[in-house]
Amino acid sequence: MAILTVFMTLCLIALSSSGRFCPTKWSKVGSKCFKFFNYELSWMEAEKTCLDNDANLASVHSNKEGTFISYLIESCSPATDEVWIGGYTVSRELWLWSDGSKMIYKQWAKGEPNNAKGNENCIIMHTNGRHDWNDDPCTRKVSFICAKNSDPKLFNGKPIY
Repeated sequence: MAILTVFMTLCLIALSSSGRFCPTKWSKVGSKCFKFFNYELSWMEAEKTCLDNDANLASVHSNKEGTFISYLIESCSPATDEVWIGGYTVSRELWLWSDGSKMIYKQWAKGEPNNAKGNENCIIMHTNGRHDWNDDPCTRKVSFICAKNSDPKLFNGKPIY
């Protein structure tokens, strides 16, 4: 019970430190706000839920963002070891982010992406001390994390003119 209390406290601290531009229950890092959804949906259903919250599944553009997402999830749900993020592919050579940003930073697990099941077109991020990625079938149901800009005048951290 004490361990559960500690994890719930960490989760609440992470959620309450959202910064002045993030909505309630969203956590800020850099120019983005993140929210972990601790229920399982397919990648498409998760993206729709993010869109309903004026967000997208999270795109990860640095080790710092990956580490933060992993920390946030571990704080809120220590048993969760993988989540949907916004990466997907329509061809094996080109991976995209659902928010439209370029996928420059990549954190694939060893041997990934491998399309092992022949239909692994979406990205899952591992947590619990790791934040590397695996390609997985988009129909699989797992928890997910959404992200949006902390300042509506920004697109992926850059000013909109």
